[in-house]
Amino acid sequence: MTEDTPTKSSPDAAAGLTKRFNTLALLMLLLLGLSLFAHKIIDTDLWWHLRTGQYIIDTSSIPGADMFSYTALGNRWIDTHWLFQVILYATHYALGAYGLSLVFILIYAAVFLILRKASQPREGGFAVVFLFWLGLMACSARFLARPEAFTYLMISIYTLLLLGFEQGRIPRWALFLLIPLQMLWTNLQGLFILGPFLIGAYAANPIATILINKALKREAAPDQNPKAVLLIAVLVGSTAACLLSPYGVEGFLFPFTLFTRAGGAENIFARSIAELQPPFSGYNLTLSLKFFGVFFALCAALLALDYKKLKLSHALIFVGLGYLSLNARRNVALFVLAMLPIAVEHASGLVSGMREARGGKYSGKIRRGELVGNLAISLAIVFQIYSIVSGGYYAADKRP
Repeated sequence: MTEDTPTKSSPDAAAGLTKRFNTLALLMLLLLGLSLFAHKIIDTDLWWHLRTGQYIIDTSSIPGADMFSYTALGNRWIDTHWLFQVILYATHYALGAYGLSLVFILIYAAVFLILRKASQPREGGFAVVFLFWLGLMACSARFLARPEAFTYLMISIYTLLLLGFEQGRIPRWALFLLIPLQMLWTNLQGLFILGPFLIGAYAANPIATILINKALKREAAPDQNPKAVLLIAVLVGSTAACLLSPYGVEGFLFPFTLFTRAGGAENIFARSIAELQPPFSGYNLTLSLKFFGVFFALCAALLALDYKKLKLSHALIFVGLGYLSLNARRNVALFVLAMLPIAVEHASGLVSGMREARGGKYSGKIRRGELVGNLAISLAIVFQIYSIVSGGYYAADKRP
């Protein structure tokens, strides 16, 4: 053996092997996602969404009164989904049911690909794989042909832009894209108010920094004031965009009505609508909810362990969307999608710190752990895909 021959314990060789197993695990995650996204359209809300889309296109008008409910015929109807319904009907008219399924597969795939782009770990490729695996499974019950799909897409785009701006990876001008996006979101789905919430959460960090520095009479960093001003401007513009719907102020206030009327075990609607039950109320604790429980606890642990680098924006998103997710199981995906890149940031920071501890003493053990973890998750995903394709996964959750 010559001096130039690498030994089997070479750090470069081990790192290369770990990277290959990480790539394998990411590919398996992609296959898992596609198997979860591609299923029969089972949501019965689809039909009145289709009929409403047909009505809007045929009459060139947006409904303002209920025309379908037997007991509420003629009641005021704020149809915050009208643009979604137009897209839905046009797609179904042009491409049929299979084309409709394909569109939702592409939307959900785009959501997680955008979130992967938003997640830029410094260290710990396995952290990305593990957290995205938990996230995919936690959201699996919500991959439906429903208007929420566009809310999930918007959350992923907002997170990409806002977290990227916070980390210095996104140019300032890109944030102004949030204003036209907010106008679209306002007319696509009733949870559009989450847009200003996310912008406000990320704006809170530079604003709080400026206020603390003033209180302590310290000189602020040169970029803090421009950052705060820019985020406040985008927040104001996005909030104004929430008024740009056929329903104006009434439409803007509608999401607050939703939050007060839906959710909680004692809520009158939750007694007959399963998705409005809290996730851990005792009613049908599905596998996806168990994954959500692990993800939620892990996020809390990551924020606590990495408290020195905890940002106010991350805490606000955890608390705000965490409350919604614990209040009604249909909100689980909102929390998971907004927190995924944040959890990756803190996990990678902790892994980086462990690698550097004691002069890199634990670096080899961490690398071996990542290798084994990537392999284990890849094997677990093979069995999960089989269970999903065969229908066993849905039967176990008592789903059609």
